[in-house]
Amino acid sequence: MRLIKTVRVESFRSIRNLNVDDIEGYVPIIGLNSSGKSNILRALNLFFNGLVDERHSNVDMSRDLSDYAPQGKKKLISVGVEFNLADGFKVRKQEDFLKEHGLKDQIAIQRTWTIDPQGQGIADSFSFGPSLDKLQNADPSQVPNLALFTRAVTFRYIPNHARPADLIQQYAQPLRSELVRRLQGTQAYKQDDVANLMLALSRTGEQMLSDVSKNVGSGIKSLSVNPALPTDFAELAFDVAIQSVSNGAGRSPEFEGSGAQSFILLHFLDLVDRVSRGRAFGWVQASIWAIEEPESFLHAGLRTRFAQDLFKYAQDPRRQVFLTTHQDEFVRVASQTWLASHPHTGTTVEKLTPRDALTRSTRLAITTYRHPLLEYSDFPMVIVEGAFDAIHLNAALKEGGIRPRWRLVAPDEIFGEGTAGDTLLQYLKYNKGALASRPNIAPVLVLRDWETKDLAQYQKVISPHEYSGAAITPVELVNPLLGESFRGIERYLDKDLIESTAQAHMLLEDKGKKPVLEIKKSELNSIKKKIADAVIESGSVGKHAVDLAKWVNEEVARLLSAVPVDEFLR
Repeated sequence: MRLIKTVRVESFRSIRNLNVDDIEGYVPIIGLNSSGKSNILRALNLFFNGLVDERHSNVDMSRDLSDYAPQGKKKLISVGVEFNLADGFKVRKQEDFLKEHGLKDQIAIQRTWTIDPQGQGIADSFSFGPSLDKLQNADPSQVPNLALFTRAVTFRYIPNHARPADLIQQYAQPLRSELVRRLQGTQAYKQDDVANLMLALSRTGEQMLSDVSKNVGSGIKSLSVNPALPTDFAELAFDVAIQSVSNGAGRSPEFEGSGAQSFILLHFLDLVDRVSRGRAFGWVQASIWAIEEPESFLHAGLRTRFAQDLFKYAQDPRRQVFLTTHQDEFVRVASQTWLASHPHTGTTVEKLTPRDALTRSTRLAITTYRHPLLEYSDFPMVIVEGAFDAIHLNAALKEGGIRPRWRLVAPDEIFGEGTAGDTLLQYLKYNKGALASRPNIAPVLVLRDWETKDLAQYQKVISPHEYSGAAITPVELVNPLLGESFRGIERYLDKDLIESTAQAHMLLEDKGKKPVLEIKKSELNSIKKKIADAVIESGSVGKHAVDLAKWVNEEVARLLSAVPVDEFLR
């Protein structure tokens, strides 16, 4: 969810004046140590919870006022946030307040901390307006209205040195009332049957944690999660706890490794969020997670899964995720990344595409470079000619109900701009060493369009990896209603799809024995994006494209069948 659109921080710790704008639902922040990444999360924690850090510290000017704050001026720390009201974030009973001040799609709220004029501590004041550039001071009667906006968001700050098992236990306790509510709806409770009531309590707890357990088990195969609940009626004045289960034996999460604890906590937080919203009677509208370095203690495979699951949870329409990281897995899943640095004027941030962020972070030694041809090292990689090929094949896989055990790659999106189409051959030629280093169980299949004549060249350049190969898409699978002028994957698409996206004058009908559509090369190139957009919207590509996807799946299986069994057992 794009709940927060902009964050502005002034004179807080390493930050002199910082503006983070055009924020999306998933916000990774990368940077060197001591660049000020965590101070952005702490500033948000201060804004929403009134506390600086996990030790529940209040503002202390001697500690928290930035060394870069203007000299000779009033000492103040401010944090401002622009809330997006257009995507369903509605705070109860605030319609009149918003209308009175002409606020519709956005409200900006800023909190400012200064030394109390009487010298008795820290004063906290509010200002608000349509944007952070147009604020007015709030009078005492307006502060409760503004406070409701900050309280409508549950802000969860997860510092990198916190013990996940302790946080799991802390967040488990609010689940008690929800567990009791669900228990009261069971037949055993209504019949006042004590023995069955205890069984119902256990089943209710297991159902509540079922999604958590399934998601944890999909990332750590031998692990599941169950509630640790009383089995005797006399114990019913209980606290809620959970236990991890491995090989049938349950134990407290604190006895798991730190990486497993973190993975359990991730999925447990999603449950806690959903339950908290239901219990708040509409007052809590959304949640924000602020996680420091989630990669800590995770092995490479679990890091990738953690990043994918965290990004998935950020797509929740009532959640936003901020995180600091040094690992590329958490950047690759994003659509934008923020690079933090700390020059002589204090912390600054720069918005970058993930590709540019990873390039810069490698040069700065923030992340370790990993060659793109070594991506997805646990799976075969299918390289198509371009982005449109990937869109159509992905849609065909989904339409055909095919569950590939391989990864589909468009060159420009993973190898870098300018590597698609015919230039892919040169890229592979100059990167044969990386290709040869792929595990044997993860061969590469280079997929060329049906009309190309360069298969032998690709087979040669791919040969350094013993089990990789190249193939031309079979002409016998093309749509017979589309003629040879439909170069590329578009010839496998449904005729109705082509006719719905092309203007009538573009299409020429060859009325031979079997009437087929033809099109000029320039006309086809001009509508390729429109066709791809239509496929993204509808998800439908037709029978011939689905047959092509099945053929690709079989080609990958054929490559894997040549790999010795022992390679899969290592």
